[in-house]
Amino acid sequence: MKKKTLPIGAILEKANHTLANSIDELSAERKAIASFVSNLLHDSGNYRGFGFLATEKNSHSEWWGESGRVFFYIADHLKEDYQAAQIKRQKIG
Repeated sequence: MKKKTLPIGAILEKANHTLANSIDELSAERKAIASFVSNLLHDSGNYRGFGFLATEKNSHSEWWGESGRVFFYIADHLKEDYQAAQIKRQKIG
């Protein structure tokens, strides 16, 4: 099987899109995605922080709030791959 390399910017775009647009019942899955992406960004030296997408009444009671709706900031050198992935996703669907 041939190896394929995906740009971190493209992975980050897909994660941010999923974190922002998945249905409310998938909060556990969003938390798993956020944890994975956070580790990926830290390990690759591309972590630039995150922000909450929705404020919640009790957001400090659980890791990253009840819904797990966060957005990871994009490092400058990842923006080209990030934007290319956005354009590709928009064309597909």
